[in-house]
Amino acid sequence: EATVEYFFPRGYDARWWRTYAASTERAAKYEDFVWDGTNVSASVVLRPVTEYAAPVGRVFRNMPWVRNVPQLLHNAYERNGTRIVAVFNCWQKGEAFFLLSCEGLAGRYEIVSDDGVLWAKSREDAAFDAEELEGGVSLLVGAARCRVFEIRPAGAVGPTAARTVMTDATYRRHYAARRAALADAASRDRKLAAQDKTGLTRVD
Repeated sequence: EATVEYFFPRGYDARWWRTYAASTERAAKYEDFVWDGTNVSASVVLRPVTEYAAPVGRVFRNMPWVRNVPQLLHNAYERNGTRIVAVFNCWQKGEAFFLLSCEGLAGRYEIVSDDGVLWAKSREDAAFDAEELEGGVSLLVGAARCRVFEIRPAGAVGPTAARTVMTDATYRRHYAARRAALADAASRDRKLAAQDKTGLTRVD
């Protein structure tokens, strides 16, 4: 079935193929989790901030039963004590700032995304305990992007091994700087959706 990608759509240039190749490499990196791990998506909850797009009323005209689909989606797997949570931000107009909550964990964990970013409370305290993860950790995914978050036992990464460290303080500064623009974009999206009789998301 994957060969269909090479026939449709047609006419894309190297930018599309380069992105497609990178996506394939990312998928291969986590293949063992999907094939040999356990799907734990039900134990993960994403709670976006209020400045985010509303669910899509209807996605496809020929699939009317697919309704009210969130634009922030996830899939999670666990293998050998490590969890991965692939988070998909389907909103094209803005980033997704959200809380990720995980149930069923014990001990302390570090969160690192597939682009080498360590998500930490501070540079001095990079780990979260199970109670903090259940309560929710602040994370971010760019507009129309996917990010895979690895939840590993504490000590597996650490600030010195990470490419970048995103502390809570840095996260809050990013959110504060983008909050007004995101609120405006989300408001305009909701108004357009209300005007669209088909229920489809419209792009202005």
